[in-house]
Amino acid sequence: MGGKPSVPSKVFAREATGLVKEVSGWASFMATWFLVTGGVPIFIITYYYVYPGANFLLAFVLALLPTLALAGLYTVFSVSMPRSGGDYVFVSRGLHPFLGFVNSFSLAAAFLISQGVYAAFLGYYIGYQLYTQGIISGSTSLQSLASTVETPVHLFVVTMILLVFIYTLAILRP
Repeated sequence: MGGKPSVPSKVFAREATGLVKEVSGWASFMATWFLVTGGVPIFIITYYYVYPGANFLLAFVLALLPTLALAGLYTVFSVSMPRSGGDYVFVSRGLHPFLGFVNSFSLAAAFLISQGVYAAFLGYYIGYQLYTQGIISGSTSLQSLASTVETPVHLFVVTMILLVFIYTLAILRP
């Protein structure tokens, strides 16, 4: 009772407007780079047997140049319009608001579709893994389970379970 009054703790990092999150140019460049090339590891597995004799080094170098240009463009926009958003803000301020809406809507649809495709690929890979483990261990039950997992109905169920799990993780953010 007779001591010093306690100093209230700060709620926000800045008193004026609240918490401010800033992204550096390098962080923006790297985020764009990894978002654009996110599906590459999934498709690298299929390159060699789908396109035999193709020059993959040349293909990657040719794909690298526009990807670097896109990442550089996003970096310039992020630095010139800090704390203002992403694709919608960049396109609507740079070109036209309607084009910004079309871009945002298309990206949202593409991300939802790609999540389903990636989950289906993961379901196939689970089947491949079970089959490989069955061959290595000599287990016919694992091989038959792999064949069952790769039927359309079971693949759909496995894909839905994976999507529910992934969305639950995204919502809860443990």
